[in-house]
Amino acid sequence: LLVRLTANCRHRTRLQTECALAPFKKPMIDQLDTCEYLYLRSIEEPEERSLRLVLEEARSSDESEDLEIGGVTVGPVHRIGHDSKCRVFEVLWSTYISYAVTNESYQLPEDPGAFSGRRVRRYTRSAFLEFVARSTFASSDYPGPFEHIGLICLNHGIDVVSTEAPHVQLLRPGKPRLFQELDPKHS
Repeated sequence: LLVRLTANCRHRTRLQTECALAPFKKPMIDQLDTCEYLYLRSIEEPEERSLRLVLEEARSSDESEDLEIGGVTVGPVHRIGHDSKCRVFEVLWSTYISYAVTNESYQLPEDPGAFSGRRVRRYTRSAFLEFVARSTFASSDYPGPFEHIGLICLNHGIDVVSTEAPHVQLLRPGKPRLFQELDPKHS
């Protein structure tokens, strides 16, 4: 009985560990998409025609507060911020056709049926793809099939069209918050 109980406890611990690690078994780009919010912290071209982004995970505070704006109290609201529990990601494209960074205050919403993903969106059609088609000679023949990925951050929208998928790595691990899947139309 003691041996069976010990084995059962080990089994449960392994199961609990596997469940706790489930978010980390996803490909890194999918982990990026699970973030509640993202901040763009840096953007650079480390080599000619390559693109590197550093994105910080952010989350809403569990504590609510009232906020006063122009003498009007709004609330309850939750602050959004980056802390030591949040992850930091590097997203690197070794080549790209075009990219743009847009102040989120001026970004128009895209048709929700035209993309998949929440924070990392893969577009099948978009205004940015139309712009690339009109302003470049890139095609599926040259340089080859390409994809539009949009990164939805607080304060910025980043659009990248490339023939290659980005390489995503974790620069700093955190403690991801498991939360309900949100409908991308409402996030």
